[in-house]
Amino acid sequence: MRRTIPFLVWAMLVVAPSTAQAVEVGDTVLAYWAPGKAYFIGTAVEKTKGGYLIVFEDGDRADLPEAKIRKYDIKVGTKVIALWTDGQRYRGKVAKVVGRAFYIHYDDGDKGWAPRSWISVD
Repeated sequence: MRRTIPFLVWAMLVVAPSTAQAVEVGDTVLAYWAPGKAYFIGTAVEKTKGGYLIVFEDGDRADLPEAKIRKYDIKVGTKVIALWTDGQRYRGKVAKVVGRAFYIHYDDGDKGWAPRSWISVD
């Protein structure tokens, strides 16, 4: 017996994907920084042939394809990798956000504030 797909389901399957870009110039994003092997917060400052020029919070820059750029979505509960006062990065979870500062509960039990430039995600 042949099965038919209801028209509405069929229509949803054949509609072309949205042409709207996930990233626009001026967006705050999470962008992959290869030397750090993680996604860091940055700003898409211009469209390039390869994707977007990203200026990271610490001033570094990279021309990245859109596939290496994610929506900025760090909020309470987000698992992060954050710098500690000893200069090392440790895993933790965002417990509070105030402006551009994050209160982190680190996995080892430490707690503390970190500016946005100290934060990255896997």
